[in-house]
Amino acid sequence: MTAPASTHYIAPAIFKGQEGTDGGDEVIITLPGGVQMHFCWCPRPAQPFQIGSPAGEADRLWDEKPTWVTLSHGFWLAKHPCSQAQWLALGMENRSHFTGDLSRPVENVNDEDMKAFFAAATIPTDWHITLPTEAQWEYACRAGGGIEQPFGISKGRGLHGQIANFDATVPYGGGFEWLKRGETLPEGSFPPNAWGLHDMHGQLWEWCADGKAGYPASSAEKPLKDPIAHLSGSSRVLRGGSWIDHSRDCRAAFRGSFDSGDRSGFFGFRPALVPGAPDERSGGSAKERGGRRK
Repeated sequence: MTAPASTHYIAPAIFKGQEGTDGGDEVIITLPGGVQMHFCWCPRPAQPFQIGSPAGEADRLWDEKPTWVTLSHGFWLAKHPCSQAQWLALGMENRSHFTGDLSRPVENVNDEDMKAFFAAATIPTDWHITLPTEAQWEYACRAGGGIEQPFGISKGRGLHGQIANFDATVPYGGGFEWLKRGETLPEGSFPPNAWGLHDMHGQLWEWCADGKAGYPASSAEKPLKDPIAHLSGSSRVLRGGSWIDHSRDCRAAFRGSFDSGDRSGFFGFRPALVPGAPDERSGGSAKERGGRRK
């Protein structure tokens, strides 16, 4: 009888400003104290794609009407929401409600806190660390897939409590009812999507770079290029739902928004590594969504 071939673990590369090759390629940056942060590659899309939800999706809202988007470059997105260990490694104050395991995600953070974190996490390359845009977040959540399915994990059609941390007494897509945990869980408690990203549904709402604005008209021939809606007042978008939310709010297309100064045990964030110099994403107006047409 032939013994099965052994599986060899390939350690992630150290990030030195390189791009990935395939979706899910992995790099790490090392924070003070040897604390690591892992990132997964989200490749530049080969063609324009849509964000939002199709007309037939259950529980969809008016602000999810699809729009066509293109991204001019690939990016790295953190494999997990920022953990308390990573937060503390940069000297930040941990205001999290759920403690006891530093691999739990940091929560109760706002715009001011995240700006301080990014400023302390200097990346010695021509890339920088920041929040993903809404378009980047949804593209990564779906692992490059289309909008036909509400979720970016499992088979994409439903959500239940064994694949995500949310109020699983209210599942989606015919899934079975399960429990409501009522707290965050350590990283790696649930399976990742096809690009290795964990907890894109449930666990914590994740702050994005955008202010809340409606999706403008676009087409596959004239998509929005690298769109971002600048903050108008102080309302900032969050994505993904949290441990307390029903499944409908954890859909890939669902768009939450709160004052960027708010802190909550439902709010966390997931850093991205993007090429170019740091940009200012908090000025301007949300009356028109940013981004150029191709």
